[in-house]
Amino acid sequence: MMILPLTIGFLLPACVGWLLLDLVEWKVHVLEREEKWALGFVVGMTLSMFVAFFANVLLGVPFTASGFLMVFAALLIALGIPWVLRRKSVPPYFAPLLPAETMPRGVRIAVMALGAWVAVRVLLFCLTLLLVPSFFDDTTDNWNLRGKIFYLQKSFTLQFPWSPNIPGVSSYPPTVPLAKTWLATLAGSWQEGIVNSIHFIWFIALLLLVYWTLRRMLPMSFALLGAIILASLPLELIHGTSAYADVFLSVHLFASVALLVHALRSEDAGRAMSFLRISGLMIALVTFTKNEGWALYFPVLALLFAITALWLWRKKAVSPRALIITALIAGGVILAIVVPWIAFKLTNGLPFGNAKGIDLNFRWQKNVLLSVTVNTFFEGNWGLLFPLFFGLLALRWKTAFRTSVVTLTTFFLIPYLVQMFAYLFTGLSTEALLQTGYARGLIHLMPVIVTITTLLMYDLVTCRPTPPSSDINRT
Repeated sequence: MMILPLTIGFLLPACVGWLLLDLVEWKVHVLEREEKWALGFVVGMTLSMFVAFFANVLLGVPFTASGFLMVFAALLIALGIPWVLRRKSVPPYFAPLLPAETMPRGVRIAVMALGAWVAVRVLLFCLTLLLVPSFFDDTTDNWNLRGKIFYLQKSFTLQFPWSPNIPGVSSYPPTVPLAKTWLATLAGSWQEGIVNSIHFIWFIALLLLVYWTLRRMLPMSFALLGAIILASLPLELIHGTSAYADVFLSVHLFASVALLVHALRSEDAGRAMSFLRISGLMIALVTFTKNEGWALYFPVLALLFAITALWLWRKKAVSPRALIITALIAGGVILAIVVPWIAFKLTNGLPFGNAKGIDLNFRWQKNVLLSVTVNTFFEGNWGLLFPLFFGLLALRWKTAFRTSVVTLTTFFLIPYLVQMFAYLFTGLSTEALLQTGYARGLIHLMPVIVTITTLLMYDLVTCRPTPPSSDINRT
């Protein structure tokens, strides 16, 4: 009985996202077919829930099966008509040449065997997600509770029905709860297994995007190894197969910055601009994921987007006119998402932070550094990843900071150092001492960390000479 609602629930947003990505690519297709469907689902679900939210708030479209289907029908028509009109003028898709497989056969077999074992673990964790009702506090008190209220009320509400004077919705964007409401309306009732299944799909989409990001730069064995490393990290696997929203945020962040790397590495101007346009779309959607999306990560992504565009112009890889048009389109999409959401928050008096404020009386917070060190290096959350990661950064620093990998490295360093400053000098130290917010922050950055680690590991084992700093379009 779960198969039909899940199929419809995932397929419709995936089609919306696929159509949008195809239009954004315009005449130069750059995404692999599997990659396009994975990213299309991510894009389509977030965009559809954004439209459903404002359709309800502004037009009164209810959160019912018919209401949601009206939203999807409108999006499919709005995107489908221009897609059909331009279809005949678009050249056929030609897959780019990928790096050849150079690893010994024994290594490839070992990687595949490891991948099979990790896949079994992921599926077992998925079964737990589908069969065991949510019991973690943040899932029952936030993401699932809000989705269930929207489902029962058939409308967006800021209060709990049983406590009308107590706000029931914090400042978080409602994308995740609304996606659960959408699945529940298709199922006809609130079923934990059905509504929680979306977290597993986001996790699988993330693994596919990590694989294809690495595959453009590395042989298949190493690309597969990167996805395996990410899926095998204990805390990453737990978050990917539980009803938390941090993997949901991380997939948006990773796609945004990875596409910038591809734009830098593209020697063809058309391909570079396609990657840049899709990245601009993803950066805009980041603002409607979680508060960390717009407050912490969006400024960094916007900065990297601008630097990438300027670098492409400086290298004369693309024309100034093309860059200006792309920047204006990206800016327009960002404003179309940010302005309505911020206006809604201001109108309803919603705070811009999370559940707690920040104590701005800066002072050194005791024991934070010790707690962070233990969490990063001496617990089972990440295995041996961080000693390997920081060791490779030291050994292959030229590759990490003087090639296109610097985009990934910068995206890791800025948010990480900003968070560390907040933990070390503000009242947010409790998030590090209790190992809650600090660990979730690493979940957000983990796909980027694993990608950097895999790239540097391949660079080390193949003993490749580091290209000069001017050769940023190659790794």
